[in-house]
Amino acid sequence: MPKNLYFHIRTISNLAKAWKKVYQNGIGSQSVETQKAVKEFSVDADRRLKRIQRQLQKDKFKFNPVKGVPVYSPGKKTRGL
Repeated sequence: MPKNLYFHIRTISNLAKAWKKVYQNGIGSQSVETQKAVKEFSVDADRRLKRIQRQLQKDKFKFNPVKGVPVYSPGKKTRGL
């Protein structure tokens, strides 16, 4: 990734914009678990975003393990998401 793009991505304003999108999508999710996680993060979002920014600056950021959910579609095979 070009260095200047990486610097842009980790700015607090860019992280805040990304969080706004995650919040909007998460709060409207059908998953109660997702809604709960978004609400918990939002209680202290500023501090959490600053922590993420520091971790990105130090190349120490790690995503949490992903949790798959089954997606059911009528007439189709169940798939993971």
